[in-house]
Amino acid sequence: MFNLKIATLLILLFSYKISAQNLIPNPSFELINNCTLDFLDHPIEGFIQDWFTFDYQLNTVDVLHTCFNFPEIQPPNTVRGYSYPHIGNGMIGLGYVKEDNYREVASVRLKDSLIKDSAYCVSFWVKNSRIENMLYWVEYVGLLFSEDTITTLIIQNENPHLKSNQDLSVNEWIEVSGYYIAKGNEKFANIGFFGPDIEKYQNIQFQPNTNLAPFYFFDDVTVTNCNKDSVLSIILKLPNFLTSNGDGINDLYIIKHQNISSLQVQILNRWGNIIKEFDGLKDIWDGSDSRGNQLNCGVYFVKAIAETNFGDVIQKTQFVQVIID
Repeated sequence: MFNLKIATLLILLFSYKISAQNLIPNPSFELINNCTLDFLDHPIEGFIQDWFTFDYQLNTVDVLHTCFNFPEIQPPNTVRGYSYPHIGNGMIGLGYVKEDNYREVASVRLKDSLIKDSAYCVSFWVKNSRIENMLYWVEYVGLLFSEDTITTLIIQNENPHLKSNQDLSVNEWIEVSGYYIAKGNEKFANIGFFGPDIEKYQNIQFQPNTNLAPFYFFDDVTVTNCNKDSVLSIILKLPNFLTSNGDGINDLYIIKHQNISSLQVQILNRWGNIIKEFDGLKDIWDGSDSRGNQLNCGVYFVKAIAETNFGDVIQKTQFVQVIID
């Protein structure tokens, strides 16, 4: 009986491990077939394991790895910008030129096809390379699942299944994460620039025939099967205190949320006057009023109106105590 219980436990643990495995092979671009190459080569084709492009001649994705013998593609000081990989020794670089509708995309075949109606937790890390220190960025980057290898038509017209919602002008690694409910039989994951509405931004005049365009490093791609009930649940949690004393602990009013597509927040005083309004998905309250003045100690009222990813509108309220030592 004892051995049977142990065997049953081991089977359960093994089953959990299998269900949680990353379906992306070579997820952080560590495995390289050849570290000796010419800089003029397009190293993703034949040099990095598992990953490829939809068109070798039209989609010149860069692979940047510490093992390469050519300094300009060896992190951290690459020709595409200065950066260490998010993890490990490898990363890839993708560019976007709005004027030419040029979008670079990298693809990989999943270890297993996705199962219809199953939930998958998806994430990747991205960083604006600030190539040549120029301020170019895009509205969003994304990940798109597909049954077959993608084409230019798909890239330009289909929106990604996972899309970033952060500020992509900053020169730091940002995690893009979310979930995906599979249609069934998706075999490939593709990362890069998708959709008809993607916008490009810049703080300098565009210069044709140069490298001065948005360029991003990508690393650490993950697709794992996850609990469907958990990923579909709605979370909107409002904290009940704020200690704006500069000690780094609870100095910011951070709202925990999940499956929320829009979130408008109002802070009211005890007389019911609105003293602060902000976007709860983009902004974080630091205990100041609309003019930037620090509030006095006391109890205030928080009102949050949110729209979920499923089209429902919910409202939540909470008293918050502002403490200043």
